[in-house]
Amino acid sequence: MAQEWECGIIINEKLYRGANNNIEGGHMIVNGTLIDTLCSMKKFKEKVSKAIGLKNVMSGLELKEYLKENNKVKKMFEREYLQNVKQLLLNYVELLDPEVICIGGSLSYFMTEEYLKEMEDYIEENRSHKGNIQVKVRTAKYKNKAGIIGAAMLQYN
Repeated sequence: MAQEWECGIIINEKLYRGANNNIEGGHMIVNGTLIDTLCSMKKFKEKVSKAIGLKNVMSGLELKEYLKENNKVKKMFEREYLQNVKQLLLNYVELLDPEVICIGGSLSYFMTEEYLKEMEDYIEENRSHKGNIQVKVRTAKYKNKAGIIGAAMLQYN
């Protein structure tokens, strides 16, 4: 999943492209709002920057530092942003019943083992169809570069 919430689906070790070669997870609507709006890292950084009185929007690296040092920012991240992401992932699980969800893009830099476990637990506790396999939530090996690499690979797939 990347900027903001595109997604790729792999079925039987092959990339599924959809009938029109476009799978756009961010166009899902939750409580009348596009996922791209609820789970936008850009919009979250704007909101946090304003809340703590910064004149300019913080960068991703600055956000990462604030998460370590500022309880207000950490609470906003955990209570607002991550809660929306958890709900998004639960929606994907309800719709697709995957074995693994892999988070890429800028969000992958913020995902600690604790947050990944929290997401897995949230999904397991709230999913309507309980199965034998618990969904794993992982970060992409190539983090924010995953989308670029994936796009390039489409030319050879």
